[in-house]
Amino acid sequence: MRASVRSSLILTPLKCAAAGLAMWLASAGANATLVSTDLALPGDGLLTYDSATGLQWLDLTATLGKSVNEVLGGYGGYIDTGFRYATTAEVEQLYLDAGAIGIGKAFPGD
Repeated sequence: MRASVRSSLILTPLKCAAAGLAMWLASAGANATLVSTDLALPGDGLLTYDSATGLQWLDLTATLGKSVNEVLGGYGGYIDTGFRYATTAEVEQLYLDAGAIGIGKAFPGD
């Protein structure tokens, strides 16, 4: 992963945690529900749970301004608690579950 790419961290379903991607994830796809949940403090809303994949995504604001190397080096303790970077396929699926259409296409139907 390039150092210029910002955190798209998720927790695996087995660890029930994630680090990662903050976006406009309040919407839901046809087969998934995206739910804001808390990470550390009640009401922090730092996680988004994707019911289709069972993954939880860390809001980008948690690692805003930090490089991939800083996060991998221990910033926030996310890696040590089981977070990992999302794969391209996982990010694409999250967008689809959020209701995006035509991932990687200029226009729907391309």
